[in-house]
Amino acid sequence: MTLKDHFHLKKDSFSIDNREDASVYFGGSTLNSRLRERLEDDFVRPRQVPKFCLYGAFGAGKTHTENHIAYLLQTDLASDYPTEPISLDISP
Repeated sequence: MTLKDHFHLKKDSFSIDNREDASVYFGGSTLNSRLRERLEDDFVRPRQVPKFCLYGAFGAGKTHTENHIAYLLQTDLASDYPTEPISLDISP
């Protein structure tokens, strides 16, 4: 039995594709819950357009988190909070 078969992996490699794997969040369940709560809170509070800023060191998971947020907005939260996520890449 291969490692892939043992762990029921679907891909040939162990790399993460930020867009393809956006439905799975690798930052942990507590952080994922906090992200969802923050997103929902941003829509129900009487303030301006919700904004989200991610920052961190190279390789910390910013792009994956950004794609996961977009995934949540376009799937789980889409019926209650229709949105159009906009991503800006800003050079260092």
